[in-house]
Amino acid sequence: MTFLYLLFFMTAEQFNIKQNFFCGWGDPSTSPDPKLDSDGDGLTDEEEDQLGTDPNNPDTDGDGINDGDEVNDTGTDPNDDDSDDDGLTDGDEVNNTGTDPNNPDTDGGGDNDGDEVNNGTDPNDGSDDSGDCDPCHIVITGKDGSDVVQGNGAYSLDETNAPYVVQFDPACNGLMTDFNYKADDTNNQPDYEFDPVAGTLTITKPTAGTLTVVDSANGCNVDLVIVSGDDCAGKCQDLIANIDSKTALQDGQNIDMDSYPVDLLIIGAVDCNGEQIELPVSAVTITGDATATQQGQGVRFNAEKGATFDAVISLDNCDVSISIKY
Repeated sequence: MTFLYLLFFMTAEQFNIKQNFFCGWGDPSTSPDPKLDSDGDGLTDEEEDQLGTDPNNPDTDGDGINDGDEVNDTGTDPNDDDSDDDGLTDGDEVNNTGTDPNNPDTDGGGDNDGDEVNNGTDPNDGSDDSGDCDPCHIVITGKDGSDVVQGNGAYSLDETNAPYVVQFDPACNGLMTDFNYKADDTNNQPDYEFDPVAGTLTITKPTAGTLTVVDSANGCNVDLVIVSGDDCAGKCQDLIANIDSKTALQDGQNIDMDSYPVDLLIIGAVDCNGEQIELPVSAVTITGDATATQQGQGVRFNAEKGATFDAVISLDNCDVSISIKY
């Protein structure tokens, strides 16, 4: 009776306000905008909810890199200011030291990046680390003084940067005692000079082929694939993931994301010269509870925590099958 009495004395305008207030409950127009990015960090509030980041703080973990850049560019964990647990924040590694925020030992020398910075050594130069030396490690230096980066056992030697000096790491007392350079094309032989005292092989004209180098004292026998110029035709491209940017994924590999300091798996491709090339999302076939989206030149895999799925990546008629657990 009292409710009816109040309605009777409401004006029409007051009644409409009350009516709209109650009817607004459950109205889809009042639901959050799925494209809303409250803190302007490049992630929608909905994505931040899924990632567990703060939609009102552009840098949830306070490491100096905003959440969107961590997810979309660096592949680091936006909820962890030190994704690789090396004692340096992700922001320090990206903005100051130039080290890899997803690799605790960027230069592979045996000491983690944080310890190197604290000890005054260079975290981008493995030769000054206190870690164990590998006398079988190969060093190839071009005319310009730069080291040729080894990618999955293949070296790209461009004639414009010849001559190249090939040797076992002298910092670890390596010494080449013998070698065998077998060219792919018998009509296109390489030119080189071997110095057995210095243990160096100087290549003045590189050609595609296989180079075997031997250090008998240390028991080293290493086969290297030499690629001349841009000779990548007919070769399978390497697939590199943000869990380990130095080692190519292998067919049949199992990836458990709990074993790595990143929450999102991003896979890219490099050619036989070590140059990054595009891996289109169309090259990925997923079986299981996950999706794949294009992220720059690579592919990002999206799944709930604990999900398991299989992926087949087909690139240039080469297939790599992997199993993933998030």
